[in-house]
Amino acid sequence: MTSSEALKQLDERATALSESVRSLMDYILGVQARLDEVQEEMDGLVAAIESGTLSREQQAQALTILQGLETAFTHGFEDAVGAIITRGLTLVRGEPWKFRIAHKLRGDVSAVDFRVTDPSGHETSVLDSHGGGLTNLIDFLLRVLVILNSRPAMRRFEWLDEAFSKVSEEFIPATAELLRQFVDTLGLQLVLNTHNRAFADVADLVYLVEKKNDVGHVRLLKAHGDLAV
Repeated sequence: MTSSEALKQLDERATALSESVRSLMDYILGVQARLDEVQEEMDGLVAAIESGTLSREQQAQALTILQGLETAFTHGFEDAVGAIITRGLTLVRGEPWKFRIAHKLRGDVSAVDFRVTDPSGHETSVLDSHGGGLTNLIDFLLRVLVILNSRPAMRRFEWLDEAFSKVSEEFIPATAELLRQFVDTLGLQLVLNTHNRAFADVADLVYLVEKKNDVGHVRLLKAHGDLAV
């Protein structure tokens, strides 16, 4: 393969990756909109019940509907989380991975377990998974979803301290593109502390923090433009 062919192949992969990430962002926004609609219905029913203007029969009907909506919201939210993280993992790793939220009893206590299924079909707990920084990626996606879906709304800011230190080098470009699209599409502000220079390519601001002779030094390497050497 010639150098021009290799560059063309890399460019095509980058374009396909960007399109996949944008598709994921659209899906997240769509899920948010649907869940917000259900939440508005629930809030309206609660307000009607608390107003005291409903008859006992109407209150009973409203409570039944509210309970149904709460159940649908919970299941819908869990399914949406599973689908979003599934798509995120598949996007970054380039293979079909699956994530789901499982419920089980530990004694008399209900517990939640996060499960992943690898491309070969083997399912395991996220805590028992290995390789490629899988837990790093899932942790990041879950944190973003918490920020996006918190009510009342939280500030869309996240500090990430070596959040992708376990991610294999081959998955870093796709991870970096995912972060860039989260910022551009969802309005997140991300501050990433990392030793991996690859993330600098997609960042708006890059600072180099180093220690020389026991004295800390901070140097601006990039400000909404090209990365300085």
